[in-house]
Amino acid sequence: MLRSWKRKKTATDSIETALEEDAPGLLQVLIQQGVSVDELRLYGDNASGGDSSDDSLLEESFSELEEVISQLFYKRETGVKLLNLRFSKASRTSYCLTCLFSLIEQARYLQFRKWPVEWGWCRDLQSFIFVFERHNRIVMERPEYGYATYFFELSSTASIGWQIRRLVLAMKLASCGRYQLIENKPLLVGEDMTEGEAEVLMKYGWIANTGLGTMLNYRDRVFHDRKTQKETSEWRSKISKLLVDGYNSGTIVSTFIDHHDDIDDDAGLDTGDVKLEPY
Repeated sequence: MLRSWKRKKTATDSIETALEEDAPGLLQVLIQQGVSVDELRLYGDNASGGDSSDDSLLEESFSELEEVISQLFYKRETGVKLLNLRFSKASRTSYCLTCLFSLIEQARYLQFRKWPVEWGWCRDLQSFIFVFERHNRIVMERPEYGYATYFFELSSTASIGWQIRRLVLAMKLASCGRYQLIENKPLLVGEDMTEGEAEVLMKYGWIANTGLGTMLNYRDRVFHDRKTQKETSEWRSKISKLLVDGYNSGTIVSTFIDHHDDIDDDAGLDTGDVKLEPY
C-alpha cells in the first residue's frame, strides 16, 4: 500500500481525522478488514484539544525528563533533522501491513476472552501502540517498510499510562529514536551527563551508565524488510512468540522509578462480543 506524504496536523480527538491526516488511506484499509473505529484510541500530545487536569499533571511531571533527554542528544540533533528532512521529501510511503494485522488479530482474540487489551494510533510517533497487559508488553508498530514492530516490557511499579507517556516522549524527540533504542549505548555519568541530569533520569527508571533502551525496557523487534516480504508468516510467528514470552516471564518490579502520583488508567476498550476476522 502506498500513500502520499502530508504535513497537515490538527489537534483533534477524532481517530478518523488523525489517521486521515497522518496516514491517508490506512483507516479505509482497516475498515475493509472489519476493524471498527471504536476499537482505536489516540495516544500522545495531540490526541485531544480539550483541557484536562490529569493531562496537566502528566505534562508537568515529564517536563524535566524532556529537558534532560533533549540536552543529552543536542549535538546529534542537526544530523537527524537533516535525515528527517530528506525523508519528508519522499512523495510516497510504502506500507507493510502484515505485522499490524497480526497484532490486531491477537488483540481481538484476547478481547474476546475478556483480557485487558487496548490499542490505537500515536500521532507523535506515527505508529500504532498496543498494550497487552497480561502479556506484560507495550508494542509500538510503525507499519512501513524500513521500520519495525518494537516490544517493551511493562513494569508493575508505574501505571500503564505513565509508561506509555515516557515511551512516547523519549521516542518522539528528533535526536532520540529507534537507532538509540536498538544501539542502547551506555550513557556515562560525568562524561555524557552531569550528576544532576543523572538524578532526573533515575526518577524515570534509568539505571546509571546504561542506555535509554534499558530505561524504556526495550526487549526485541520484528523488522519490516522488503527482502523477506515473501516470508511474512515468520513475522507473525515471531510476534506470537514474543507475546508468549512476555506472558511467561512475569513483570518487572523496578526499584528505580520514583512513585509519582500516577494518573488512573482508562478502563480500556470495550471487551464485549468481538467477531474475530481472518487476516
